[in-house]
Amino acid sequence: MNETRLKKMIPFIALGIFSGALLFTCIRFITLSQRSRAVFYFDSYDSEKKCMESRYLYNGTDEEDIELFISEFLLGPMTNRLKNPFPAGTKLEFCTGSDDGLHVGLSKEALLVTEETYNIRENVELLKYNIVKNFTNVNKIFVYIDGKSISFES
Repeated sequence: MNETRLKKMIPFIALGIFSGALLFTCIRFITLSQRSRAVFYFDSYDSEKKCMESRYLYNGTDEEDIELFISEFLLGPMTNRLKNPFPAGTKLEFCTGSDDGLHVGLSKEALLVTEETYNIRENVELLKYNIVKNFTNVNKIFVYIDGKSISFES
């Protein structure tokens, strides 16, 4: 008796699984359409080349997009063979755009020296490189660490 009842329920179970998968796909499509692909460049441990990572970030206003991008960049790479450009705990303090360019403020943790992050000049240049590659409308970038302007003579 239970066997015949189970056989009668198989089409309903299959329909339920199909409906669930369809619902999941629709929700995933809607949430992915609210995100855009960002490309991050990090230095490699294995070579002198920059390596690429792509991530999907939620869309917002232009300023929100840049803030989210920089915050994600500060988290470092997801791949363990790539170098973290700034020490753990480095945070974005401010990010404002003006007529003269983009002003990016990093927390004082960016000044900490570790085995990976000993060259602040290269790390700041890598941050600028990432911003320019992903936001082509940004021409000049001014970086501040702990409220003080960082500028390097060429």
